[in-house]
Amino acid sequence: MGLLDSLDIFELLGFGDATGLEMIFAASALVGGILFLIWFALMMIGGVTPIGLPDTLPVFIDSDVMTIDYVIIGGGSRSGKIQMNPQELLKLPNSKVVQGLSKT
Repeated sequence: MGLLDSLDIFELLGFGDATGLEMIFAASALVGGILFLIWFALMMIGGVTPIGLPDTLPVFIDSDVMTIDYVIIGGGSRSGKIQMNPQELLKLPNSKVVQGLSKT
């Protein structure tokens, strides 16, 4: 085994005198916490791609976006991206350019 065996880990966590059932609950909580941390670390920053949304859902585009050469939007997966001319966004159903949308 490694540096610490499983019982040593439970003792470090304060479960040294735990019964078998208590250790099972502690182990599942520990594994659940580790899985959550792994899931959280794999998340990528971003939003929802405007492509493929229902036609009834408005897509608001800040007017400043229309002045730049290209935008990069989500491509349907966490790592997929699409570079496009912002004018192409106007082809999306229910898209609306809004003056000062990103201003606070």
